[in-house]
Amino acid sequence: MKTLILLLAISLQLSAQSKIVEDLGWMIGKWQGAASNTQPGNKQTEFSQQEHIRWGAGQTVLVVDGIGTDPKSQEVLFHATGLLYYSTESESYKLHSFTKDNRSIVADFKILGDKKAEWSFSVPTGTIIYKIDAEDGVWKEKGYFQPKDSDAMYPFFEMNLSKI
Repeated sequence: MKTLILLLAISLQLSAQSKIVEDLGWMIGKWQGAASNTQPGNKQTEFSQQEHIRWGAGQTVLVVDGIGTDPKSQEVLFHATGLLYYSTESESYKLHSFTKDNRSIVADFKILGDKKAEWSFSVPTGTIIYKIDAEDGVWKEKGYFQPKDSDAMYPFFEMNLSKI
């Protein structure tokens, strides 16, 4: 019985590994480019963004390290590390992200097509949604806030990265 359970666990791991490699292997590498963030009061911050993405745990998880810096002073404005994985339990992708200011979220991550994805998570006043499109070789990502009980989506983040 123990052998059967072990074989089933190995089979599930290999299935998840194959799926994530097929769906998200394009993300592996180093990316950099320009990004901007709009805060309440329409205050816009422009920064340089780098994403370093590598495999972890035998190609069953992507380790995503994102760093945003001030283009002039090189001061780190934003730093987050995420673990992107396929959950066999929920049969969906999850992104568990941690920021330098000690915050964390677990987001739903959906594949929308070849090199297209969306990740989102709930906040008390609504939902934060990020849409990724890298079909043309440039990783374009836009972030939106969607208030509760509304179809409106308010843009607040944008980045355009090239693989280096």
